[in-house]
Order: sequence, then C-alpha cells, then structure tokens
Amino acid sequence: MRNQLGLLCCFLLLGTLVAAQTDDCMAAPELIVVDDCLRSPGNTKGLIENAKMNACGGNADDDGWFKFTAISERTQISVSTDQLTDMVIGAYQNCSIELGCVNGKGVGGQEILRIDTKIGDVYFIQVYEAGDGGAEFLICVSALDPIICTKPSAIHFDIRSPNCMDAASGSIQIDSIKDGTPPYTYQINDRDFQSSPIFSNLTAGQYLITLQDSLACQFDTVLTVLDTISFELDIGADLSVDQGTIIDLVVISNVPDAQIATISWLEIPITDCDSPCLTPNFIAANSATIQATLTTLDGCQIKDELVLTVQSEAAIYIPNVFSPNGDGINDFFTIYSNAGINKITKVAIFNRSGGLVFESNNISPNDQNNIWDGRQNNQLVSADVYVYVVVYETQDVQSVTVSGMVTLLL
Repeated sequence: MRNQLGLLCCFLLLGTLVAAQTDDCMAAPELIVVDDCLRSPGNTKGLIENAKMNACGGNADDDGWFKFTAISERTQISVSTDQLTDMVIGAYQNCSIELGCVNGKGVGGQEILRIDTKIGDVYFIQVYEAGDGGAEFLICVSALDPIICTKPSAIHFDIRSPNCMDAASGSIQIDSIKDGTPPYTYQINDRDFQSSPIFSNLTAGQYLITLQDSLACQFDTVLTVLDTISFELDIGADLSVDQGTIIDLVVISNVPDAQIATISWLEIPITDCDSPCLTPNFIAANSATIQATLTTLDGCQIKDELVLTVQSEAAIYIPNVFSPNGDGINDFFTIYSNAGINKITKVAIFNRSGGLVFESNNISPNDQNNIWDGRQNNQLVSADVYVYVVVYETQDVQSVTVSGMVTLLL
C-alpha cells in the first residue's frame, strides 16, 4: 500500500536530473513516478516569460512548469527549499483549469499540495517564487492511497428561530458529531469554512451546512431556521356590566406558560393574583379600557385590550304589594336592586298613624330572608297599606333615601 507521505516519486525525463528550463506549460518536461522517491532539483531563475498567476497570488514572472501522468486517484506534489524563498505550487488540467494551489509555509520549508487525479490523465505543475527573481528547489510527486470518507453516524443541531426583537437573531449550532474523522471545520452556504460550530445572526430561511473532516471529506445537509412565532394574546370581548359586577378575566395565549415572564394590567385593581396573573378578577366600579401586556422571557411583548362599560346608575325596585300568608308566593317585602347598589342601609315600615312597625339595618339587596315578613313582635299585622322608608348606598358610596307605600294582603 502507498502511504500518505508518498512512496513513489519522480525524475525528469532527460536522462539525468536537471532543472526546469521552461515557463511554457505546453513544453513542460515530464516527471515520471518511480518506486523510490528521488527529489528532482528545479530552478526557475531567469524564467520570465508567459507568467500565469494562480489563486495563491504572488509574482509569477519566474514560473516553471512540469507535467506528470497520474497512477493513483490522489496525488501529492511537494516542493522544498533551504533558501530564503517563498515557494508557490499550482496544479492544472490542460494548462488552464486550476485544480488547486498552496502557499502556506512562507519563507523556506516545504510546500505540499494534494489533489484528486484520474489514473492515466496528464496533469501540469506550476512552481514559482512568490517574490522576485526565481529560486532553486527540489520537487517530488507522490501517489497517495485513496481517501476513504467515513460519514458521521449522527449529527445533532440546535436551531434557534429569531426572536421578535431582531429578525436576524436566529442561529444554528452543531452540538455534537458521532463517529467520522475529526477534527471538523464548518461552512454555511458559500461562506468560508470556520472552526467554530456556531452560525449566528441568521434570518429565517434555508441554509446549506457543510462539515469538512480532517481528510477533507465533506458532508452536506440543508437546515431550516423557522420564522419567529407569531404570538397571540386575547383577554376577551368588550364588556358592558352594572356597577359592582364581579369581573373574571382569563388570558388566552399561544405563549407557553413557562415562557411568560410577566403580565401587567392597566385600569383594573389586582389584589390577589399570582404572577404571572392569568386570571384576574375585580369589581367593576367605572368604565375603562383594560389593557394586558404579556412579556416573554426573551423580552418580546404582545398586548390586548377590551373596553369595559359600567352602568353606574343605581336601580332599585320596591314592590307595592305582598301577601305574607305562608303560601310561598310573595310572602316577603323584598327590595330588589342592580349591582350599582352596594347595600341597603336601612328599611323602616310605618302604619297609617305613623307608628314604627318594622326596622332593619345593613341589609343585602335581593335577600328575602332579611326584609319584612309582615310581622310586628312576631305577630302578623293586619291587612292594610303601610309606608316604607328605604335608605341605600351606591357603589360610589352615595346615600340615597326613597319612600313609598306597600299594601299588605292576607
């Protein structure tokens, strides 16, 4: 087996080892692969014609050319020098299609370029000193064993959607890679490869993620960064109620409870509601526009509001006849009211001569058991017309006195 360092090298097809003496690719001398790696000397000094710049840059005025016939699917080209020169290697098909270049070692040392090749095809090598004047060097072409790419058995990605505060705050992170041939570098779309497995500042959309292992094997996948969730908040429809009505609101939202930081309320008094307050209740005192603001843990806010109309005019109904005869129908003198009345402060019943027949204080409206049952000193009074005086308190703490007559029937 051929190893990665190369077991086969070459010499110039000139009978002896001589320098490259042409900067014309089409006239390049051929390097032949043999069993023993014998580095061939080269010299590009004085070669100043037909300069061809490759992707690695530098001054290519002194470029020299070689060619070889591939005997393997992977080929390594190495150029070394002990001079204070900065060597560049380029590889081509047909002298025009660049397959790759290298210029990573700087001054001195050895530059190595590895390329994929097809057995039997002819390839061309360009060598030059990145500065001026040319250089002497040793060149060797080696056959490499084919690379066997081992695809990772599992890759875990953490994909985050942009938050509502910034449309370009999404991210993709490669959390873990199982098996394969590490270390890896990472690429998103057509950007440069990077060592960090995190891609930030992404908007919603699809992205081509490429992993490259230590053997230069690449594995692609397409990932989707979803758009920000459109949050919803609903605290109910507009309400029209009597003053004093107990209002129970319920927050309906597609934001998970665990993602809610706070809910703030405007225009309602909240005294007993655990934060975040999702089910507030209160007594309707005045008309208002009630607003709820939900803030998520990410700082996003959504709002909803409803218009509360409170009928603040107190309404009271006092019957003009009742029959306390024990038949279960209309047996009590009962005072009815809407929610605008807080309480009945006083009820007094008088007979025709002005005598007090019944009196009670601080009575709940609409409660039959606490109003007059037609008795005085536990004795049923006679059928007649009686005068009542009722004092009540409204929700806005105003005291109102009303009077009238009621007929008691037996």
